[in-house]
Amino acid sequence: MTPDQIAPVVHEAIRALQAVLGQEPAPPWNDATWQRDSTMQAVEAALANPDPAHQHERWMQERLAAGWTYGPVREDHAKKNPLLIPFEELPPFEKAKDALIVAISQTLKDIPA
Repeated sequence: MTPDQIAPVVHEAIRALQAVLGQEPAPPWNDATWQRDSTMQAVEAALANPDPAHQHERWMQERLAAGWTYGPVREDHAKKNPLLIPFEELPPFEKAKDALIVAISQTLKDIPA
């Protein structure tokens, strides 16, 4: 499968995980806006480097370059995010999310499109 085909699967898997854990799920793939680009970048990174810690580091560098900073509470308008911390310090759910992106991407890449 191609990254374009893998990205919606990854996105919907993360939505399912969010729902199971009682979190507000991201919008469905067809309604997602910025999440589509973010998920595509995550899939491409997971295919290039199948390490969940690398996945988080890539995401963190992307956010920092866009002007985000650490904050104890997520505030989109102020570009603050409590997840701008080293991978080792992430809550279990966030580590699982990065691992899920890598696992799905690596599993589906060898399936013919």
